[in-house]
Amino acid sequence: MHRWMCMAKALDDRMHILVKQGRAPFVGSSRGHEGIQVASTAAIGAGDWLVAADLAPDTADPVMAPVYVAAARGALALPFCAACSAPLELEQYVCDECGANAGVGAAGREWRDVPLAGTVHTATLVHRRERGLILATGPYPVIDVELASGHRLVLTTDAPSGQAPDIGTPVEIAFRTVGGVRLPAVRAAQSPRRRSDITDRRLLS
Repeated sequence: MHRWMCMAKALDDRMHILVKQGRAPFVGSSRGHEGIQVASTAAIGAGDWLVAADLAPDTADPVMAPVYVAAARGALALPFCAACSAPLELEQYVCDECGANAGVGAAGREWRDVPLAGTVHTATLVHRRERGLILATGPYPVIDVELASGHRLVLTTDAPSGQAPDIGTPVEIAFRTVGGVRLPAVRAAQSPRRRSDITDRRLLS
C-alpha cells in the first residue's frame, strides 16, 4: 500500500511539472489525499479477471472440497491411490495401476499436496466470450497442464494473458480468486507486477 501512495505522490508531482511546462492542460491534484485514495481502493478488493463472482464454485462439493481447502492456504492438493500412490483423476475411484477400488469418500483415496510445477501438454486461445459471464475483454488461454506429480489439470492463467504458451513450456501453478474462492491457475508468462515495477521506477526517477 505504501508503494502505491508513493507512486500517487510521484505522479502528482510529475503532472504539476508538465502543467508548468505547458505540456499538460491541467492537473487534478491529490496532494495530501494519497492515503485516503489508496486505502479506499484497497478496501474494494480485486475480483477475478476472467469470470463473474457469481460463478464461484461450491466449496462444499464432495469431489472438489479438498482442492479448495488447500488452495485457501496456497497449496495444491490432489488425490492419490492409498494402496500404490499412483496419481488419480479428481473423480477417479478405481486405480489404473493396481486396480484398487475406492468408493466416494472411502479411505482408498489420499489427498496430498503436490509441487506447484508442471509443463504445458497442450493449450488453446478462446475467442468466444459469453456476455455477463466472461469478464475478459480479449481472447483468454485454456491450458492443459501435466503436473510434476503426474496429474493433469485444465486451467487458465492467474492474470490476463492474450497468448497461449507453447507445448512443453515449464509453468508454475499460482492462484486466482473467484467470488472469494481461491482456484489453481497457471502463472501468466508476463506478470503485470513486473510491468508496474517498471512504471514505478520511471515515475520515481
